[in-house]
Amino acid sequence: MKTISILNLKGGVAKTFTAANMAYEIYRRGYRVLLIDNDKQGNLSKAYSRYDAENVAPVTRLLAGDWENADELIQHTEYEGIDIVTANMSLFGATWNLTKEDSENQTERYKRFADIMGGFYDYCIIDNPPDIGLNVVNALAITDEVIVPVKVDEDALEGLDIVTEQIEDAKVFN
Repeated sequence: MKTISILNLKGGVAKTFTAANMAYEIYRRGYRVLLIDNDKQGNLSKAYSRYDAENVAPVTRLLAGDWENADELIQHTEYEGIDIVTANMSLFGATWNLTKEDSENQTERYKRFADIMGGFYDYCIIDNPPDIGLNVVNALAITDEVIVPVKVDEDALEGLDIVTEQIEDAKVFN
């Protein structure tokens, strides 16, 4: 399974739009796609009508290590070849709790899941928030490629340097 993270430290640059459209185009070409909504705002989950504000989100359970079977984290979408691991604001708490943990595997929470899912999906696309929390570091630890959508202006290009540095730092884990 090829894993692609969509990442930028700036909001409003079409990260979610990019993830959703990439997933659809890859699916349209005959591949199975797993989406991971790694942003507490849950916009990708909303785009696929799977957002649930009331319960602990599957991606929160993934980050917390609170799961046994990968199927309990995955929801099907209206497209037979696109599934999603949804997010909501509960991800904020899980990310915060992980920063307080004194654990050696803080950056390996997504690896077991990715290893299991690799046999079922051709692509995994991760929609990340505009920050570098431990949830993003965990995503980068399983990522093969990073796409950084930008609006071309002076501020965006300045932020691109920071994103590049963060990706280079995350290479330690992948």
